[in-house]
Amino acid sequence: MLAISIQKYYIFVLLFLLAILQSSCQQSGNKYRILVVHSYESDYVAYKDCDRLIRESLEKKGINPSIQTFYLNCEQYAAPAEEKRMYLYLDSISTWKPDLILVYEDQATYTLMQCHHPLISTVPIVFGGVNFPNKALLAQYSNVSGFWDEPDYVTNIRLIEHLLGKSTIYMLHDSTYIDRHIKATLHEQCAQADIRVDNNRIMYIPVEIATLDRVNQSLKRPDSTTVNVVPVQGDKLSAVSWYMSKHVPYIYYLQAKRDYRVLNTSRFSSKPSFTAINEDLGYTNKLVGGYITSLETQIEESTDRAAEILKGSPSESFPQITKSKKNYVFDFNEVKYWNIDKRLLPKDAILLNFPFKAQYPRLFWSLIIVVSTMCCFVFGSFIIMYTQESKAKRQAQKALLHEKESLAEALEKANESDRMKSVFLANMSHEIRTPLNAIIGFSSLIAELDLTAEEKEQYANIITTNNELLLKLVNDILDLARIESGGIVFHKESCNLTDLVKTLYKQHLSDVPEGIEFKEKCPDTPICLYSDKERLYQALENILKNAIKFTSAGFIEIGYEYSTNAQDVRLYVQDTGIGISPEDQEAIFERFKKLDDFVQGTGLGLSICQAIVKQLNGRILLQSEKNKGCRISLVYKPASEAKKNRHLSL
Repeated sequence: MLAISIQKYYIFVLLFLLAILQSSCQQSGNKYRILVVHSYESDYVAYKDCDRLIRESLEKKGINPSIQTFYLNCEQYAAPAEEKRMYLYLDSISTWKPDLILVYEDQATYTLMQCHHPLISTVPIVFGGVNFPNKALLAQYSNVSGFWDEPDYVTNIRLIEHLLGKSTIYMLHDSTYIDRHIKATLHEQCAQADIRVDNNRIMYIPVEIATLDRVNQSLKRPDSTTVNVVPVQGDKLSAVSWYMSKHVPYIYYLQAKRDYRVLNTSRFSSKPSFTAINEDLGYTNKLVGGYITSLETQIEESTDRAAEILKGSPSESFPQITKSKKNYVFDFNEVKYWNIDKRLLPKDAILLNFPFKAQYPRLFWSLIIVVSTMCCFVFGSFIIMYTQESKAKRQAQKALLHEKESLAEALEKANESDRMKSVFLANMSHEIRTPLNAIIGFSSLIAELDLTAEEKEQYANIITTNNELLLKLVNDILDLARIESGGIVFHKESCNLTDLVKTLYKQHLSDVPEGIEFKEKCPDTPICLYSDKERLYQALENILKNAIKFTSAGFIEIGYEYSTNAQDVRLYVQDTGIGISPEDQEAIFERFKKLDDFVQGTGLGLSICQAIVKQLNGRILLQSEKNKGCRISLVYKPASEAKKNRHLSL
């Protein structure tokens, strides 16, 4: 039985290995040989992304590619030399024989078909990024199909006009096959759109003889947008481009092709340059953007067609020429460099080189603030609860140690502390919930909804405002807890009240709304107190902020005086604001008490003020009448030894 079991085991393992081997063979059998042909040199900056996108796109469609790439380098060779190079390369891969050829741009597409290599007629060919299809040449090959990236000059001209105003747009050309087609297509499109094309407006060779009269004619913004087709030799191009962009206002370059004659035109221009084709955009040639077929779209379209053919669909079943989809595409770096208003860009535009932080700066920082605020809230809540609980325990222990008779009173105080803690936490939860709900709600809206830039900015402002309110609330709670628990050490020193009042007046002068008179009043002879200058300033500042918040007309006065009758020093803030009714005057210093729920605030400012004044052995005097204003004073009794001189001490 054991021998049979072992035998069955070995049979199972053998079958498993055979299955793996078969699967591997199948995968190897499904590997397609694909030749990719590019028009330009191998170090052309866009080809790295292009080749990566080709491989990724094919793999997503279930194609396992074995890719060889040929770079025509058309900018270095004339047409006969290009055809010879292409023929010799196809000869060199005859034994490898590709299952399909992907070819990109006009030069590579035409050179591939014009070299008349026997391989061309036997292998399916898919082209992409062709701006000017040679229909007569394409008609000779039934196995060739692809996508026509027809330049839309009119839309790009209107785009420049929309972003920069009415302008003179110049394009460069010579006498090549592609240039002739560019010029003919431009004239045809502009004629239909009633856009004037001028072939002789600007002299071009040499630059020195460009007449001043012609230049001066362009010094004012044109009444309508015009297009100048400028014939130019390759060796004169840089000078012409620099001269026109430097000396002729409102003139912008529109790229219509990529070859050695126009390669650096946009780089030499001192004004924004645009493009009607997708070559170079998003890389190093200082092109702002245009209405084009994006590189991603170009690759997606051609690989879709290639995948269908490799999976069994005959080349002849597809239209030989299919128009490519277009989008508004911009380089974010160039838009930023030329200070172009991003709000003018089309809403559905694709932005290259656009980082998330730059795209949503307010959302980015709001999320960081939300997380930080919530951490502070949790930490602060623990501190408050710990502080209050510790205080109650210390009070109870002290009462038990001193005398037995005070036990009942101590227990009552502990119960009261628990009750106050519950009330405090309930109020705190209510106050915190409102800004926190706003932060969470609007953050979700920004993340989930397709909003306009204006809406995103509006929501981000709401988030930021509530972040600030929540952070202020947490800080006030911590300050109050530290003061009441004795966690803050008061540092007493000689404090010049005149300096304190004047400093407070100067720092809040800009906070007082227009139409309200802001005054400060101090005695001719300064008075000093022996007190904590920082905490005294904090208490008086809280009262001043309340006065600013609830005063809409009249005046606000801050100062101090020495009362000879009461023999005390009084620092005060007086206003003509909404005032406080008699029934509210007792409760105004309670925690979370707010006279107006529609005015932003934490409701803790006066509670903090009262706690500070109490620690400094002072008291608060409130004088107010509803709708007639309010005067709040911080009253301090001088020490007996200080009555003999002008310096009063606490």
